Amino acid sequence: MSRLYRDAWGTPHPRAGDPYELAFAQGRVTALDRARLLFLARDHH
Repeated sequence: MSRLYRDAWGTPHPRAGDPYELAFAQGRVTALDRARLLFLARDHH
């Protein structure tokens, strides 16, 4: 099982029980953050 913590600056800190879960959590965080950036860039110009 993996968990994601974000600090006061919004920086993600994924925690996982093994390297595969950690890689999955890192990919998920990247996809979520990137989707937010793409939304902002597309709709707010």
